[in-house]
Amino acid sequence: MRVLTQRYSIPGDQQAICLSPSIEYSAHPRRTHLWKKVINDGEKYQYCQLVFQCRVNPVAVYNPTPETLLDETHKNTRIDKDFRNEELEWIIDADTATQEYVRDNIICYGLMVRVIDSEPGDLPILSWWKDSHSAEY
Repeated sequence: MRVLTQRYSIPGDQQAICLSPSIEYSAHPRRTHLWKKVINDGEKYQYCQLVFQCRVNPVAVYNPTPETLLDETHKNTRIDKDFRNEELEWIIDADTATQEYVRDNIICYGLMVRVIDSEPGDLPILSWWKDSHSAEY
């Protein structure tokens, strides 16, 4: 389970813990920051990402919800071969997520780091980004 760092479909005055079973979904630039690192005196770039890896009690997530990143005209694009698009967002409302509730149901046990030597959108596994709101990276 990956922790999403941002969620644009939640109103700004509300808070929630946003998770996804898909690292590919969690790695989208609307969900996690993409750092551009200059190497070789500016001749070449690397892109870096960081996503938290968590173990989540499935009972803590009442209803997985569909993805919210794809443009309306591309809702049939498959984001992750291992998960259906209809189950990519796991949201725990802030009212439910007391400190005890989080401690009992979510365990962060890893940091997933990706370093890419080319434009992220050029990677086949990230080709779905072109069908999303990807202009932010």
